[in-house]
Amino acid sequence: MHAPISAASPRSDAGVLDALLTGSRALLGLVAQSMGDALERVTLQQFRILTILSTTGGRSARDLAQDLGVASSTVSRAVDRLVASGWVVREPDAVDRRAVRLTASADAHALVADVAARRRALLADVLERVPEGQRDDLGRAFGAFAVATREPQPADLRLLGL
Repeated sequence: MHAPISAASPRSDAGVLDALLTGSRALLGLVAQSMGDALERVTLQQFRILTILSTTGGRSARDLAQDLGVASSTVSRAVDRLVASGWVVREPDAVDRRAVRLTASADAHALVADVAARRRALLADVLERVPEGQRDDLGRAFGAFAVATREPQPADLRLLGL
């Protein structure tokens, strides 16, 4: 087992940092590959909206804007396009009939699920290429990394379409 890296080991830190940068590029490449043709069907921002709506069961436009960190008018325009394209459904809120709830259509759920399945398959392929004796170490390393980054909350991940 390797000793933890401390502030007193700048050479080791530099090597680990280089490995993290390389690994992050590799992960971004897998994320891009997992998108497949999804970005030919919707924009990245629209995919982010579909991911949020698919994973939350629906949101108000105001809540969606807050999730995305954008103005309500920006969400309104994007949602209008998604509704017109059949990706999003507007329906009365069950609790407050004056409010409108945005939900993902069946096609949107399928698109988000397809991207997630592709991403999982790509990661499984990568894991198969890792020697079996190193897989547990890899899992622990990613676990430690997630903790050190204060593992993103589901809302943060939804913003990225993850």
